[in-house]
Amino acid sequence: MNQLVLLTIEFPYGKGENFLETEIKYLSEKFDAVFVIPSRNNNNPTRQLPKNCQLLNDLSKLPNETFSFKKFLKFWNQALVVYIYTLLFSAHRVKYIKYIGSLLHHLYNDISKLETLENLVEKKHLKDALFYDYWMLNDGISLAILKRQNKIRNLVCRAHGFDLYDDVHVEGVIPFREYKVKYFQKIYCISEHGQNYLKSVITPKHAKNKVLKSYLGVPDPNEILGTNQNKLPQIVSCSSMTDNKSVDLIAKSISKMKTGCQWIHFGDGINMKKVAKLVAEFPPHISVDLKGHVPNSHLLGYYKKNSIDIFISMSRSEGLPVSMMEAQSYGIPIVAPHVNGIPEIVNHKTGILIGDRATTEEVAKILDDILSRKIPFNKDEARQHYLDNFNADRNYTAFANDLLKHTIAKNE
Repeated sequence: MNQLVLLTIEFPYGKGENFLETEIKYLSEKFDAVFVIPSRNNNNPTRQLPKNCQLLNDLSKLPNETFSFKKFLKFWNQALVVYIYTLLFSAHRVKYIKYIGSLLHHLYNDISKLETLENLVEKKHLKDALFYDYWMLNDGISLAILKRQNKIRNLVCRAHGFDLYDDVHVEGVIPFREYKVKYFQKIYCISEHGQNYLKSVITPKHAKNKVLKSYLGVPDPNEILGTNQNKLPQIVSCSSMTDNKSVDLIAKSISKMKTGCQWIHFGDGINMKKVAKLVAEFPPHISVDLKGHVPNSHLLGYYKKNSIDIFISMSRSEGLPVSMMEAQSYGIPIVAPHVNGIPEIVNHKTGILIGDRATTEEVAKILDDILSRKIPFNKDEARQHYLDNFNADRNYTAFANDLLKHTIAKNE
């Protein structure tokens, strides 16, 4: 029996990791059984799992304690091995000394899951299953220890953005990456930029052949509709309202546009009040609809029914956003920052890349020029780029097949 163990941050709970809603359907078709293990939950699952998927809450039921000296003593020898290995092979040795407090806290949070995972492997007879951590910064240290101890045989992960790029973190380093790289058999980066970045920073260098590119994807809507012709041109954005997503900069840019339009934002978060305050000062020729969090099906339904002129993002850091893939599948041109993997979805045929020093006035002019057709885009060309690169059926089928082949090879 081919078994897959998928480790997530909270899926199928909460609002996040919604791109797994599509991927897990393909995984469940290829594997006989899929076990989903979230690190945390908020009471009731919000997403439905395929029939051959089993939700295991062993990790999410662990007490949310900041530190337990007694528990740390239980794993001090394992923690010491991880820390010493990292100091020997990391190019960031100074940072592991400078930020020893916060990095030890991260190590504790991960390694405190070790006993629970070990018991779960024994209870469910999962030694020969494929363990797939959806993030490189989740349960990777405990899983790597189990791999080193030969208590699990097959171990892979994805790498996205916050779990990949060092500069996203206060310490300036992805914690204990070297130890994970040693024991993970494959690391699937969601962008070519991410793949190249990881290859450039990992040690030892022979581990580079473990690092692969595997794009995420979204289902093909098979058509560009937009039959509901709007009174005003529409600009859409879709993200959580966190500091990194910089939705306030979108608001400031749109407020300076000369062209009458409507801005619709999907998503909520800690900066909702800040953005709402900016919107209250908008000029009368620009209308706004802050829709908050909505199910993904509602978002796609909106794209299907409405003629959207621009999708905009002004995030400080990204991997390669699924929200942009969704927009592009409907032929919507994208205005987004030139960071990390975004140039792989935004090019001269599909949108405009914003420089890191672009002002809100400059962004407003770009938006005005697109709406006035001074900068024209062909929706069919945008959709073709989606079909060539981010089609869920092609990408996830290939990914699931690769995981399956890897599992069969290791179990032979």
